[in-house]
Amino acid sequence: MNTAFETSQSATPISSQPPSGQEGTSKRPFIQKFRTPEKYYVYDVNLNSIVELSRTAYDIIDHYGTWSVDEMLAYHEKSHPKDELVRAYNEIDFAHRKYRFYSNTRPKRTCFEHDANSLQQLSEGRLNRIILVTSSSCNLRCAYCQSCGSYSERQVPKHELLSFEVARKALDFVKASSKLSDKVVITFYGGEPLLNWSVIQQCVTYARTAFHPKHVNFILITNGTLLNEEICRFLIAHDFKLTVSLDGPQPIHDRYRREISGRGTFETIRQNLQRLQALNPAYFRDRVRFNLVMAPPCDYEMLSEFINTSDLVKEQSINLISVNSLDTTFPAKVPRTSPEMLQKYERLKANFFETLSKEDINHDRIKREHRLMQELFTNTLLRFASRLGPKESFTGDYRGGGYCIPGTIRLLVRSDGLFFPCEKVDSSKNDLSIGNVDTGLDIGKILNLVDTFSAAHGDCWNCPVLRHCSLCFMGQEDPNGPRKYDGKARCAQEVAAFEKRLRELMMVRERDANAFLPIELEVANFARRNQIENIVRKGGET
Repeated sequence: MNTAFETSQSATPISSQPPSGQEGTSKRPFIQKFRTPEKYYVYDVNLNSIVELSRTAYDIIDHYGTWSVDEMLAYHEKSHPKDELVRAYNEIDFAHRKYRFYSNTRPKRTCFEHDANSLQQLSEGRLNRIILVTSSSCNLRCAYCQSCGSYSERQVPKHELLSFEVARKALDFVKASSKLSDKVVITFYGGEPLLNWSVIQQCVTYARTAFHPKHVNFILITNGTLLNEEICRFLIAHDFKLTVSLDGPQPIHDRYRREISGRGTFETIRQNLQRLQALNPAYFRDRVRFNLVMAPPCDYEMLSEFINTSDLVKEQSINLISVNSLDTTFPAKVPRTSPEMLQKYERLKANFFETLSKEDINHDRIKREHRLMQELFTNTLLRFASRLGPKESFTGDYRGGGYCIPGTIRLLVRSDGLFFPCEKVDSSKNDLSIGNVDTGLDIGKILNLVDTFSAAHGDCWNCPVLRHCSLCFMGQEDPNGPRKYDGKARCAQEVAAFEKRLRELMMVRERDANAFLPIELEVANFARRNQIENIVRKGGET
């Protein structure tokens, strides 16, 4: 490898000879640094790739492009030998000049690329998912739910039922707006949707005829307490996908998921699920999944044993959900997870990674003995890793954020017929609605919603999570409400979560080098290869 310099006397400022095409207002590399207990890495935002570095290179890379070599040596000479600093600089500089890693290119701005005309066109053919809030109220009072008043900025929903007349208008709107789709997905949501069972039946019957010959998928999201035999047989007959809320074994589940009277609900749900399982074991195996809220204090060991051994859930898909501390006062009202429980978590995690060092990530032993850790780490990380891989550097404007385009793919319909972007948005706020069943979508309100959200995220162009951001309109607050949307706090939380995913991803890879393959995940190691020119790039370039 040809070195960029041999002594500090021969060096020139790094920023004096940048590659062509440099953009943005910051000279620092557009990266996110992170480390595991064993190694040092950066995520390169431009190339959407992870790079392993030496410790010295990790320490000095923030100054690459902003300081001269002399300045780097002078600043770091007390913590690193000079020859290591020279080697680290060459490592960084070669990767930048040869493969364009560590570029300081940033988008000129992040923007929403649609205007009223293009939004109208998009909404007229691709909208194929509708979420019907059949009942805004619930028969439970789960302590972490908005129905309990734990969300200071959200109103406790009133008892309102969706009429079939409003539901029919909503389905007709989707029919007219899904001409380019060959299937439609109808989700029944709440509150507790089964409090309005008759309207669900009417909607299914109507949709079968109205959307023919399109394929119609039905989804029910329920707390599971009202699943009697009649409902179970109907769900089986119409091949519903069923999602049931179940937070773990009875001691965990019954802490917060209780009836209005205060009685726990685990036993009722268990009996209902056993009934469904007995009626059609194949349906239960293939179509039933669980939402599991991991609310503090969390006994990971008890939860893991339940997931691994319970006949109800051990073969089922599980969606783990955390309570967002920015949205609710709930965490302040309950005990924190104790040090003993956290130690159990660390033991489970250590055992999981130890098994990974011996078994393939898809081995039956992983699935059989480590389901909780697999869901916390590998399943989540598989989705994350699939989005990694070389990209072109930013060249101009970029549409940031993880949001979809409101009203163009899915809609939530409230009992009074108002449209909202999806179930994650606070549908108690009328200002966040984007139309109604009588007049259709309000394109002006959609654009206003986007503008308000974008104004709260003016620094997206300089954010390392730019390509992976999951923030969307779900947290948007009523502009006339008592508390304005805190974009900075949500961004900080997003960056912390992103760094955590990066770190966990590489901890798995360090123990199973084949994890997440054949997904395109480039982990370039410039520090430890003898022939840097042989770094394998996507597409076979060497």
